[in-house]
Amino acid sequence: MRSLRTVLQVALSLPVVAAACPAQKAEMPDAEYLKLAVSAAPEAIGEGAGVARIEKDGSMRSVRAGNNGFTCMIMGGEKMCNDANAMEFMHAVVTHTSPPDKMGLSYMLSATTWAGAIPIPSPPPKPQTITGSSPARTS
Repeated sequence: MRSLRTVLQVALSLPVVAAACPAQKAEMPDAEYLKLAVSAAPEAIGEGAGVARIEKDGSMRSVRAGNNGFTCMIMGGEKMCNDANAMEFMHAVVTHTSPPDKMGLSYMLSATTWAGAIPIPSPPPKPQTITGSSPARTS
């Protein structure tokens, strides 16, 4: 019953979130949008996630139904995949209500950037170990 309530809350919050976010600037085909949106999560999560799209009028349209409790979308140019709790949190932020008292998970990964701004070298640098003693103090 609790999970049904959560699903209903998320479903009801999507139009509110959609209304608060601008529509995507350039219209891209659903197949391209789907591929980009699910790339925000690890492959194992993205392949089973639902995908929602914010339309020009602010409404939200389902591009693909999911089966793992995550919803991926692109909002304001940022791609993300949220679990039901994270969607509840987003709903609370948009509606200026108290956030739920539970942990949510939101993936915002990119193959080429971290936090949307810092390029990741390819291949990533190897961890380094610094050995030796610290310099002696002179004061």
